[in-house]
Amino acid sequence: MSRLLNRTTQAIIDLCVLSVALWAALFLRFDGRPPDYLTIRVLAQWPYVIGSQYLFLVLFGVHRFQWRFVGLRE
Repeated sequence: MSRLLNRTTQAIIDLCVLSVALWAALFLRFDGRPPDYLTIRVLAQWPYVIGSQYLFLVLFGVHRFQWRFVGLRE
């Protein structure tokens, strides 16, 4: 049970980091003031972008080796 919880926690952390990176890129690109139409567009595409990024991470096996070097304690 703890291994499943550990993997679930890792997946949640990965999804959160991907989400923060997407929104940070938008705000950095426009110096903290993105146009409203782009904010709405990114909000609509957000689940697809994050889902496809996570899918590629899983397909390429990044999730298998990235946590070998970093633990949840760090």
